[in-house]
Amino acid sequence: MFVGSSLLFAGDQVTVTATVDRNQMRPGDTFTYSISITSEGSVSVEQPQLPDVSAFDLINSWSGSEMRGVFTNGQVQTQRSQTYNYQFVANREGQFTIGAAQVQAGGQTLNTNPITITVNAAAAQGPTQGSNPGQQRRRALPQAPQDQQGQPEDDDEDMFTQLLQRRMRQFGGGARPTPGLARGNPDDVFFVRAEADKRKMYAGEQVTVGFYLVTRGQIMDIDTLKYPDLKGFWKEDIEIATRLNFQPEVINGIAYQRALLASYALFPISPGKSQIDSYRAKCKVMVANQLGMPSSAEVVKESEAIPIEVLPLPEANKPANFSGGVGEFTVSGQIDNPHVKAGQPVTLKVRIDGKGNAKVIDFPKLDLGSNVQVYDPKINMKFFANGRSFKEFETLIVSRAPGELKIPAISFWFFNPETKNYVEGRTTELTVQVDPSDGTNSITAQKLESPTIAKAAEPKAATLPDLVFASERPASLSTQQQLGAWAALFLLTILSLWGYGWKLFRSKEKREDLRQKIDRRLKEIESSLDAGRWREVGVHATELISFMLGEIAGLGGASFEFDKLIDKAPPSFKRELAGPLNVLMQKLAVVAYAPDAVVGALREKPNLKKLLSETRQLLGRAAEYDFSVASENK
Repeated sequence: MFVGSSLLFAGDQVTVTATVDRNQMRPGDTFTYSISITSEGSVSVEQPQLPDVSAFDLINSWSGSEMRGVFTNGQVQTQRSQTYNYQFVANREGQFTIGAAQVQAGGQTLNTNPITITVNAAAAQGPTQGSNPGQQRRRALPQAPQDQQGQPEDDDEDMFTQLLQRRMRQFGGGARPTPGLARGNPDDVFFVRAEADKRKMYAGEQVTVGFYLVTRGQIMDIDTLKYPDLKGFWKEDIEIATRLNFQPEVINGIAYQRALLASYALFPISPGKSQIDSYRAKCKVMVANQLGMPSSAEVVKESEAIPIEVLPLPEANKPANFSGGVGEFTVSGQIDNPHVKAGQPVTLKVRIDGKGNAKVIDFPKLDLGSNVQVYDPKINMKFFANGRSFKEFETLIVSRAPGELKIPAISFWFFNPETKNYVEGRTTELTVQVDPSDGTNSITAQKLESPTIAKAAEPKAATLPDLVFASERPASLSTQQQLGAWAALFLLTILSLWGYGWKLFRSKEKREDLRQKIDRRLKEIESSLDAGRWREVGVHATELISFMLGEIAGLGGASFEFDKLIDKAPPSFKRELAGPLNVLMQKLAVVAYAPDAVVGALREKPNLKKLLSETRQLLGRAAEYDFSVASENK
């Protein structure tokens, strides 16, 4: 957010803004009022004319200038910046407004933004004119010895600081802060802020939330202590910052630097009152102390929770085959070949694309008659950072009889939160001409069943290679040298065998530990299932898969994206388990986060038991792999 005014002079932009280093203080505290003038090119700028500041005492002033080159659109532009600083003392309580200062630039007048200053004895303690660091430090210590008049005895530190304060007052009443550093309590120079683009929405409607680090000091280090849990939402990551990219921002007259920490697209699951919980971080910050020297401190801050209201989808005119999609979507369908022979497959692709969460939308069941077999669709889906997403269904259709096969229009109903109406998206009707079969490239009829997971092969026993020794002796070696070489080779062989055996032992020990963790966590999830808490089954099962893959990959059980975990896997794991695990994760995510209408029969106990059985079987097989081997080979 920029505060101030700007003008364009013959293509050269001139911008002025006013800031303070603090806008809340106690009587006797000092603050710095700064006017910054930035221009491109050689625009003549005069010294600012201050507004009425009679409510404060001016004790110091200084100015500085800077010139820098900025590379924009393939060209280097020169920017000149001039800053005028005024240090004031706030001597009485109240709320005061520093009006707009005027700056003459290129013969025209620019006005700065007004700033409100609050002076209150209950404000947080900050740096004050004439304050004694020794006395401030002593407030947290036992009471100092007193003389006969009841006054604290001056120690050497007090004498030094009093002398230093007198010297400071002789040269303008205060030290100038170190350039680039804010003054004051480190606890006040940064905070974490959460911003949501809306606070009232329908169930399933997207709300975008960003978490920002806002500071007026220098951040030396940051450690995220807690990411927001975001329970009750289907979450899609938009951006998780790997480095802090600070941008200037003025808030209530104070200049800050702001950097994105994380941003998400959230889709609330159920109607009612809810909240977006906090992001907590620990930062090491550098600030200027009371003497203007750099000082560092570690401070923990967290954002405030954002309350939201989730409205139920209207029941009036709600279609019976509502897809669960909330947003603005388009639907398209196509076939790869409009002319085939009987028994040959036709690929039907149906794509749903638009603004919203297309991942919750399912493909309806197609019934094209007893002579036509429709296979379960292959699914491809993705969510983009701009808030759009798509879901594509690809299914095989095989007609056993010649003739004209009509694939009717496939209908999807969505709720548009902008118009507050249910809208229909549908494909066009498609026609396939089926000729009599000639017996080639046909697919035999088979019973449609959900793909089963092949039983894991028994792990092969580890075998050691036979040792091969050379039969020829080098003529140049003496008998003693030969004996020494044999002894060294024997020792090396023993050490290799011991190391290999130890690695096998530790690998086996790790696999047993992983199996125990899987069993223990699954029993806890089964308890939630028995208690009827089916949402928890989906949430905890997806967390378990992510956690165990992180353990297997050697990432400490951290929560990494599924694709990144699979990327560290050996080729055999990707070939045999990546696909089934991905499908399982998608089903569990629907149970955990999708609207009730979309979850449908998946919430029923037999279906959830089946999903947990698949989870146990797949994770048991995954525990046999060692991802570190794949990582070493890359």
